[in-house]
Amino acid sequence: MKIRIFLISLMLFFTEIKVILASESGTVIMYHRFGETEYPSTNIKVNDFIKHLEFLKVEKFNVLPLSRLVSFFENDKPLPDKSVFITIDDGYKSVYEIAYPILKEYNFPFSIFISTDKVSENNNSSYMSWDMIKELSENNVSIENHTSDHSRANKISSERFIEVVNKADRIISSKLGKKSKVFSFPYGESSLHKEKIIKDLGFSIAFSQHSSHIFKEENKFRLPRFAFNEEFGKIERFKMIMHSKPLKVFDILPLDSLINDSKPLVIGFSTTYPLNSINCYNSMNLKMNLERIKPDRIELRFHEEIYADRIRINCTFVNNKKEIYWYGRMLNR
Repeated sequence: MKIRIFLISLMLFFTEIKVILASESGTVIMYHRFGETEYPSTNIKVNDFIKHLEFLKVEKFNVLPLSRLVSFFENDKPLPDKSVFITIDDGYKSVYEIAYPILKEYNFPFSIFISTDKVSENNNSSYMSWDMIKELSENNVSIENHTSDHSRANKISSERFIEVVNKADRIISSKLGKKSKVFSFPYGESSLHKEKIIKDLGFSIAFSQHSSHIFKEENKFRLPRFAFNEEFGKIERFKMIMHSKPLKVFDILPLDSLINDSKPLVIGFSTTYPLNSINCYNSMNLKMNLERIKPDRIELRFHEEIYADRIRINCTFVNNKKEIYWYGRMLNR
């Protein structure tokens, strides 16, 4: 009898551990165009896209709607292991004509972030019509807010930002009878101030466009996504990303994503992973010093001017099993 009780207790213990581990993280992936090879920076080749979905199916990833990610943050509802969320920005017509039939065949849920001013009834437009969007919405595709005019949040006033977000919200609600609870910052560009506006407007979560996995302690109004296009959409990279795990960090500085031009850029974070095995890279190939400050601190110091509107930083740890742990962030003007 005692052995039986012990075995039951052991099973419950491991079940609890599994739930805790399952609740820790998820991965959001992002696309824009499909089969539009004249736009390689935002397009994914159809064959590559199919390979991505087939890999998710064969490897038994849990492809979930964004509503589950909202519940993860708002209701503390655990995510199953290997959780993946498919998002598509901008609402190009190739989503309806190419991606949708393929995703429907795989029975994978997905979400589209649309800028409502871009929606067009013109047959020659590269954007979807409201009839197309409505059909998607009626078939369990979530349609979410991407502003009305695709404004860069940090390039416009707070008043104007509220205006373009609310306009998109009103139009989506009137056309589809559903209110968007999720926001995507155009170009992934945000700031603490603009993120607070999104929170105050009643959104549950919001996305940026930097490469990283999601874990519970994230700023839920600046969530990361892995973007795929022609250059970075090959199946080998997709597999590597999907097999990687979150590099959990804390004491992140700067908290804001806005670049401060008045002083050299310094990015810092603490982590429990071995410092000597962490390496970091930046999207502009600028020279930077990587300082490993014991016991747990990484600091990146840039000595060159950040001349672009945004810069992405990726840091990875590879353990002795060749497993990759990934942390990324983006800073912008």
